[in-house]
Amino acid sequence: MSLEPQVTVIVSADGRPAGLEATLRSLAAGPGPALQALVLAWTPQDAAAAMALGAAVLELPAGLGPSAARNQVVGVVETPWLAFLQAGLCLDEGWGATALAGLADGRPVAAVGGRLMDEHGRLQHAGYQGISLKAGERPLELRYAGQEAQGPSLRPRRYQSLSEHCLVMGRGDFLAVGGFSPALSPPYSGHDLCFKLRFQLGKALAYQPGLVGRWAAGFGPPAEPEIRMVEHKIFYERWRERLFPDFAIWDAVDASEARTGRVIPDYETLL
Repeated sequence: MSLEPQVTVIVSADGRPAGLEATLRSLAAGPGPALQALVLAWTPQDAAAAMALGAAVLELPAGLGPSAARNQVVGVVETPWLAFLQAGLCLDEGWGATALAGLADGRPVAAVGGRLMDEHGRLQHAGYQGISLKAGERPLELRYAGQEAQGPSLRPRRYQSLSEHCLVMGRGDFLAVGGFSPALSPPYSGHDLCFKLRFQLGKALAYQPGLVGRWAAGFGPPAEPEIRMVEHKIFYERWRERLFPDFAIWDAVDASEARTGRVIPDYETLL
């Protein structure tokens, strides 16, 4: 007897079918909660690769951005849990049970993020390491977690977030905050969603080292985009009063873990 899916895994393809195939094969391996995979495909090659492995496909018009596309998918699925995943990232066996354990144990946790490793098993900081946001017309540069800016004026208050490359949450919470903002794209879109879950719903985020994602050989996080001034302004104006006039966003994995091998305890709640 087949089980009703409990998790919809929304995989964002990026025009590299080999990475998408590796991701879908990892989802099919090992025990775990019943799931359905749905691929956001902007190219015919991605769509063909997904359908060949039995995944559902949403073929997207060229003008539809990643945030609007993911919102569109969530609007038609009915599973209680959602997982957002970047093509090329392969999850270890048991990932589903590990992630849902942190969401369904009665604690007020809205989303769980995973520990990302490169193809050689080295810790990665999930692509978009840090965004420094300051008042004025020009944002500071994207910078790696652990790099200290020079001078006190460039040390804004830090807030932690989770990477949208591997993010698991309840569908109800996602809908309650309006999902991803269509005006924003990665990395702003993921951080904006995390802050809405934290500050609008009053729930916590949890980094779970036991939820491991490994980039397939030859793959890694998408290239960091050039800083988009319009998105920077939207994000800064939305959150500056709630957080701090100047603030910085960092992945849950900090530089000390990469340097010392220290592992953050399971489900350390981000405050």
